[in-house]
Amino acid sequence: MSTSQLQHNWTPHNCGIEVNSFNLTSTTPQDISLIKSALAVHGCVYFRNSPLTPAQHHNFASSFSTININRFFPSLHEEGIEDGSISLVEKKKEAGSAVGERFHTDHSYDVAPALGSILVARELPQTGGDTVFVDMQKAYETLPNDIKQKLIGMRAVHSSRHVFGVKYKDRKTGKSLYQNQSEAVQDTVHPVVITSPLSGKPSLYVNPGFTIKFEGMTQMESQPFLNYLYLHAMNKSIMHRFQWEKDSVILWDNRSVWHCAVNDYPGQYRLMNRITIDGCKLTAFHAKEDQHQGSVPYAGKEMVNVRRGMLGIGFTELDHPFILNAMDTFEKGMIEMGSPEVAIDMNPKWWQKMALKMLSVVGVHPKL
Repeated sequence: MSTSQLQHNWTPHNCGIEVNSFNLTSTTPQDISLIKSALAVHGCVYFRNSPLTPAQHHNFASSFSTININRFFPSLHEEGIEDGSISLVEKKKEAGSAVGERFHTDHSYDVAPALGSILVARELPQTGGDTVFVDMQKAYETLPNDIKQKLIGMRAVHSSRHVFGVKYKDRKTGKSLYQNQSEAVQDTVHPVVITSPLSGKPSLYVNPGFTIKFEGMTQMESQPFLNYLYLHAMNKSIMHRFQWEKDSVILWDNRSVWHCAVNDYPGQYRLMNRITIDGCKLTAFHAKEDQHQGSVPYAGKEMVNVRRGMLGIGFTELDHPFILNAMDTFEKGMIEMGSPEVAIDMNPKWWQKMALKMLSVVGVHPKL
């Protein structure tokens, strides 16, 4: 497919735009310009039938910006790819947990969040394993005007500690999902409504994976409004569920979309290669010239902290407000996408919540 053909072979979705059978191995500067324009408008670009070797994957990603070396994922090591630039996103047959199985935005805990990611399918399950994307520019556009007014000047705190800084274990095998836990020390403040660096449009920039609270508020005080914003975004009219096929590739803008890897393929293997592309600090869409309202390191108290009661008795991981929001968001998202059974399987049931609370009374504080 030539560049001129590329211009006429886009298929738009509620979130993102798709192109079929475009050769990503020999892109021209004009091709990259067109893809960047599509990314700015739509947030995701889905490619079908676009086989890429790891070296070609690396070259394509380098067309957009420098490559971010991920701290927490294992990386691919083969001839020519020794710098750790390609992360392995893998779920083995015996595993129960999957990387990115609830809605989130990659690297929002960094002061300069990643521009985006390029994910390449390597080995797929026979069924399941889709990825859901949510357009956060449209999420902002569809907010009521009074809520938009309320968001002016608001900033939120994002952290890596509660995901990558703990011994996050697979719920079946007990093996650690991530590495380098000691490096999860990123706490950052970003505007709640940013100017998208690619499109220049406003985008809602909070997410259930890494946003802990609003600046100047506690986690408990932040929970209701964050929950409102998250559930507002869980609307199928601005979501797309991408069904992976052999040689599929996705490029997405981390500043304007959420994503979620649907973990609905027990006993099957899934392997993806991911490259993350460096981005920039973010600015508030409503920033005034005399005010600095952009991305800065967080200088407050430790992020993952809630009131534990006397000696911690009665405290469980479920008492973290941001975890409750993440579970609510995931449940509504799966219902919107027509998979309520996945939400039931993934979220703790009432009797599991009760068991966690009872264990905590005797001083045992298990994780989910």
